Amino acid sequence: MRNNFSVLTPFVIALSLLQTSWANNNHFLPGDAFFPTELTKADVERIQKAKGNINFKYSKLGGYGGAFCGGAGYHKASMPVADDAFAKNLAKAYERIREFEDRELIEFEGEDGKIEYDEINGVKVLFYNSDFDFNKHALGLRYNENWLKEVVAFGHSRDHARLCCLLQSQEAVTTSWRDGDLVPAFKAKTPNADGKSLRETMGEPIVFDTKVKAIVIPASTSLDDLFERSAGSQLLVVDSSGVKEMRIENYKWQEGNIDIGGFGAGKDSKDGEKSKGGGRSNGGVF
Repeated sequence: MRNNFSVLTPFVIALSLLQTSWANNNHFLPGDAFFPTELTKADVERIQKAKGNINFKYSKLGGYGGAFCGGAGYHKASMPVADDAFAKNLAKAYERIREFEDRELIEFEGEDGKIEYDEINGVKVLFYNSDFDFNKHALGLRYNENWLKEVVAFGHSRDHARLCCLLQSQEAVTTSWRDGDLVPAFKAKTPNADGKSLRETMGEPIVFDTKVKAIVIPASTSLDDLFERSAGSQLLVVDSSGVKEMRIENYKWQEGNIDIGGFGAGKDSKDGEKSKGGGRSNGGVF
């Protein structure tokens, strides 16, 4: 008689793992200092045309990989009543980045059979309360001292809880945890559970509950550069009043034009690879 143990074992193991939550993938947790996303040209165009709320998707910005588990937190956000000035300034910041960092496009076949293109290197954006002082506190850190309580509230076991930081260095994680009670949480209204569990509300958006500023980050500046305030780091700050270009000088953020020398010419780059599913997996506008 044939021994089916070697055939059945992978299936049994896979089935077992599917039924077990070993860790959590965190999105926006109440108490986090910011909401991260990515924006493409199509996203920016939708924002400018919006008549009501402007909606954004959470992005990990490549900061941590997925775990074999469920999620915790909210992966959508909504800015109530479109602010025309803010939308125009966000578009200006996007176009400024594209002056020296090319769009990367992937080719795929649309439902109607026509060739379409999807932008796969969206511009990194961090939304903060308008009064967040990023010369006093580092950018890109959750600063959420209650993260574990929030993860458990979304139905996860304390034993298997995962912190999920965009920045993974020991110093960054320690700073985020140590100074969590010094940095106000990003002001947002969470979905009304209305008798449902928190996990059942994860697909609904949080709603920005304050004036915000957007930190727009060139690809030439990494999240680690932001934390370490590395020489040459640069970013754009967007709000309803305008767009400011800022650079690190003597470990301080100061106004100054970002350096476009040595980068691309702002043209679209098409790799010719077809993908029916498109190329961008997270971030953006919904």
